[in-house]
Amino acid sequence: MQLFEWTCEHCEVNRWEARCAIPGARGACAGGSRCADLGDGGFGCENCSQGSWSSPFCELRARSFVRGSFLTFPSLRQRHRLHVKLRFSTRQKNALILYNGRYNDKHDFVAMEIVDGQLVVSFSLGANVSEVTATVRGGLSDGQWHEAELTYLNRTATLSVDGCDVGVAVKSGNELGYKCASTVTHELEPRCSDLMQTCYRFLDLTGPLQIGGLPSLPSDFQIKNKDFVGCIMDLYIDHQMVDLNTFVADNGTLPGCPQKQGFCHSQPCLNGGTCEEGWGSFHCQCPPGFGDKDCSANLWKQLARDIEPVRHFTGDGFLIFTPHLRPVQTEWPIGLSFRTRQKDGLLVKVQLGQSSFVSLEVAGGFLKYTFNEQSFMLTDVAVNDGVWHNVEAKWMPAGIWLNLDYGQYESVERLEGHIRGLYVGKVSIGGVQPSEGPENLTFFNGCIQDVRIDMNRDAWLRPSLESNVREGCRVPNPCHSNPCPKNSTCVDNWGQYECQCDMGFVGNQCLPVCEINPCAPGSQCITTKKTSMHDISHKYGYTCECDSVHTGGYCEVPLDTPCPSNWWGYPICGPCHCDTGKGYDANCNKTNGECTCEDKHFQPLHSDICFDCDCYATGSFGNRCDPITGQCKCRAGVIGRRCDSCSNPFAEVTLRGCEVVYDGCPQSFSMGIWWDRTLFDQESSHACPKGAVGKATRYCAQDTGWEEPDLFKCTSETFLELADQLAVIERDKLPLST
Repeated sequence: MQLFEWTCEHCEVNRWEARCAIPGARGACAGGSRCADLGDGGFGCENCSQGSWSSPFCELRARSFVRGSFLTFPSLRQRHRLHVKLRFSTRQKNALILYNGRYNDKHDFVAMEIVDGQLVVSFSLGANVSEVTATVRGGLSDGQWHEAELTYLNRTATLSVDGCDVGVAVKSGNELGYKCASTVTHELEPRCSDLMQTCYRFLDLTGPLQIGGLPSLPSDFQIKNKDFVGCIMDLYIDHQMVDLNTFVADNGTLPGCPQKQGFCHSQPCLNGGTCEEGWGSFHCQCPPGFGDKDCSANLWKQLARDIEPVRHFTGDGFLIFTPHLRPVQTEWPIGLSFRTRQKDGLLVKVQLGQSSFVSLEVAGGFLKYTFNEQSFMLTDVAVNDGVWHNVEAKWMPAGIWLNLDYGQYESVERLEGHIRGLYVGKVSIGGVQPSEGPENLTFFNGCIQDVRIDMNRDAWLRPSLESNVREGCRVPNPCHSNPCPKNSTCVDNWGQYECQCDMGFVGNQCLPVCEINPCAPGSQCITTKKTSMHDISHKYGYTCECDSVHTGGYCEVPLDTPCPSNWWGYPICGPCHCDTGKGYDANCNKTNGECTCEDKHFQPLHSDICFDCDCYATGSFGNRCDPITGQCKCRAGVIGRRCDSCSNPFAEVTLRGCEVVYDGCPQSFSMGIWWDRTLFDQESSHACPKGAVGKATRYCAQDTGWEEPDLFKCTSETFLELADQLAVIERDKLPLST
């Protein structure tokens, strides 16, 4: 089904078939637009005010946010099941995308944030907070569009980003390095297993839904960020598109997304350059020998045709020239274009006067500017990605302006000192002479072109000194050695290669996806092929074939079955045959009729009986135990299957664990009896254990502690019953029959 093909509350109106006379079609056009019949059938909406940012029904799809702006919508009301999907574009490494909860640091909430460049969803049911993170290489703060999807079902939240294969990521993400999706289940307190206890079990969202930020209030909230700078688009809640013009309140947002308006549509790159969408502009990848923002500068111009305007440095070379420029003025620029895979390396160093210098270098993968002993870095984006970058640094009255990729990334910093009136001396490219040092200086490995010192573009290509520098920018194709495994394609990424697995294969070795089986237990993974570019049902190269009682992309969602309690089967129900006398639950497995133990019971291996966990409440963290061994979860220092003992004979079980008793014998369990705390050299008496009558005694010795219980005066109830019958027989009053 095509996107936006159907409309109205129940998706009952097809816009390619219906006419405006149908009531549903008349009300489908939003934002003050007008319904208009199409000549070949169907209808459209005219006079959409937002153009490309509108849906075919003139619903607003996108909004732009600045710091402090936000949208307010009615609260999400789903306590058990929730689905949210949206797209976003930002260059913030930390930002708030949405929040639904009260305006405080308590109560239920759900939030979607960008934290350190990765997507994070956090939520609370009223007590502790659970988090789930989806991680992608390079992060999400690159100004490109990214898609986020959140699914919440019965305390389990699943988060994915950019069309991630959730089944593969959740099941084998750590092993495959594929962490674009993850899941977390919110754990309740142990006492909440008792349904009679008052607990926070459901997602009760009573505050409004905030998109892109929060109001300025004296509250810490339960999240890390409070604002968002960028654009949010195509918001869907429970698979229904949200018209971003239907807000309850708008605080400073703008319709559309001017930063992502499609700048490459006008084909601005000249001389064979490749256009890439940037943030608020475009960026051209120019062919060798051409520069400037739109590749209009011909770097071959005024050069001999046998001199290439690009130089290749290999980590041990340098190039030195003296431009013979006039004294430095107030606005003094230097710039160049470069590409590298290296984390560290000197780009250019300029001597000013007798003792000053400025330099540009790659440090830790980021751009660094230095003036004498002072420096600052542009950390918005890494520059060691193997693509061409243009950098310009200019001394301005307000400080030093560092500009990367023609305004895509900028920074202004004020450094102490001045350079006006100084003469430009020696300029070093890619490295320095051995006598200059410093020893820890890393020479550049990569390509440099279009070096500009106060806008002089040519002098660097006629150096006074040159060592280990080659013309051109050619690197060997790493794919020629066939480094990739079977079922993959090798992609040359300038000095590096990437193995892209064929559809249906995953991991570093590109193994068949069905070998790791991302499908839920009980289903079958089947390898498939995409039949067309519009076929999304098999987009990962496999499908999960579900059994009769499960559904979902990975067969992870159980279907409601028609069988009542204590019956099983599909489509015909039959009775369960579970012996409750042996501790089995009367309600069997709805699929295969298998019997399982009652809740709070365990079944040892090779046993056909389920036994009560019978956990000692004081010494354990709950009344559930291991389903096979019956071991209860004990408090610190407490031992025993039931968590009813201490390893120290003078310690007793308390809510704080095992605590030593110094003036007597501790409370302890032995021979089926709980013996109360007793002073040294005293005897304790207690009713006999269950199934017997009389008095049992136990002595507390000062040196050795508790002695073994004395059950000599305990008589079995069964024995007493037999003794009574024997007495009747002996009095000849019990009739005998044969």
